[in-house]
Amino acid sequence: MAGQRWRVAVLCLAAATSVVLAVAPVLSWSSCETSAGGTSACTSGVRSLLDAEGGGVLVVLAVPVLLAAVPVAMRTRRASAAAAAGLTVAALLGAASIGLAYVPTAVLAWVAARAPSVARGQCVR
Repeated sequence: MAGQRWRVAVLCLAAATSVVLAVAPVLSWSSCETSAGGTSACTSGVRSLLDAEGGGVLVVLAVPVLLAAVPVAMRTRRASAAAAAGLTVAALLGAASIGLAYVPTAVLAWVAARAPSVARGQCVR
């Protein structure tokens, strides 16, 4: 049961990270224009990934959540280890953009993979 709590924690962290990345203002932009008279006007702002990239970004943000959901559904240490490896690879491959945001999820996934699973009725020593 303790292992399942860790797996659910990984899923919750992956989902929270994806939601924050989707809607939080994480992209900044600026634009400058110079008029014929030589004056320039600059504007800047921030946008969310969803605003900047559209709904297609939700597919990319769903990948870590789906990886984290596998051990919750399968409830095996092997599934937890596979999900942890997948999350680590995804974080490293995406390190140039959003992958680093999933490093805490990958670390927690490795903790969950190593957490002991205790069957009902057994004593923990």
